[in-house]
Amino acid sequence: MQPGTLTGYTTRMGAPNGDVVDLLVADHLPKFLGNDATIAGTPVLSMPGGAQAVERSMQVRLIDDQSGTEVTIRIPDLLGALILKSAAYSADHAGYGDRHLYDAAMLASLIPDPDAELARLHSSTDRKRIKLLHDKLTEDSPYWDNLDEPHRQDGLDAIETLATW
Repeated sequence: MQPGTLTGYTTRMGAPNGDVVDLLVADHLPKFLGNDATIAGTPVLSMPGGAQAVERSMQVRLIDDQSGTEVTIRIPDLLGALILKSAAYSADHAGYGDRHLYDAAMLASLIPDPDAELARLHSSTDRKRIKLLHDKLTEDSPYWDNLDEPHRQDGLDAIETLATW
């Protein structure tokens, strides 16, 4: 494991085959966990927006093709990941901010029903983070350039819908 890589908010875990997973923990840990989370003695850094991402998450089962070993992990769903990317952009002081906005544009383009996601927004922090994306992911911003036209339009529509809240 490589603690504190990337933006300073992740712990990167690498496998011998080169696969990489970035581990995040919620920024507001339950009291019984204390202030610090660790894996095998290595600190896992908290991420702003992490608690909200956990609230908007899904369980995914991973199976090792060779050993058959199974593990279930929790990952943010699309809305959770979008909110997390906005928080990451705001917290980024290492110069990776644009990467978070490119990721947010792609995530927004994948939201199948923005109206349903709109009903899941509930806090002033949600409003602030969606407004930030609405301000940054404008129609003429470069963050849509990696997407084809249908996905670009879907993403713009999703951000516009979410910003009406």
